[in-house]
Amino acid sequence: FSSLEKKDIFGFAELFLLASLLLLFGMRAFYIRPPYIDLIFIVTCGLLVAVYFLIASGIFTAAKKENPELARNVFFFYSSILLFLLSLGTRIVNQSWSSVIGGLGFLASVPFLIALVRKRQFEYSGKTISIVQLITGSKNKAGLLFLFFASSALYTALAYTKIIPTIENSAKPKDYIELINNAETGKEKPVDGKYQHEKYKEAMDKFLEKHGKK
Repeated sequence: FSSLEKKDIFGFAELFLLASLLLLFGMRAFYIRPPYIDLIFIVTCGLLVAVYFLIASGIFTAAKKENPELARNVFFFYSSILLFLLSLGTRIVNQSWSSVIGGLGFLASVPFLIALVRKRQFEYSGKTISIVQLITGSKNKAGLLFLFFASSALYTALAYTKIIPTIENSAKPKDYIELINNAETGKEKPVDGKYQHEKYKEAMDKFLEKHGKK
């Protein structure tokens, strides 16, 4: 493949996977749980890690040839994104691992954020540019993904410290939400292949079907 064809392939894969990730986030937020949604979520995160690793490798290699300091900032920026994606994917499997990986992602983003705040300028291809200009010039969605992770981390921190209230879905009973959280965080193991929240939902659906017709 030519370099242009590779960019097209990576661009399409990135856009498709990001759209899938947003759709899965929306479904999980409203507790819409089709079969294998957790597996699909993990696979999507894994594929995004692979795509961004390949994109980052190309940008890092090009930057390193001209400005090693700029390359280091590129390394930290994309490392934080890769770690945040890994944190998302492992949250379903093990919440403790997810928290550790997410923390490492935050630490990896610190050098990039410092360069951003200080408005550092770098020599690259005969021009003086900022790290933001390099990232946006690469025409991928990494910058938007980083903003999404940053805002999510900020919301989580504020909600955890109870500065702002957590978002709850009023359409679902709190007990049902708690059962789902227990399944997702590994506190509960499935019995006969089913979690308690799945049995709860089946019983509620049967109840509504039976009494809703009257």
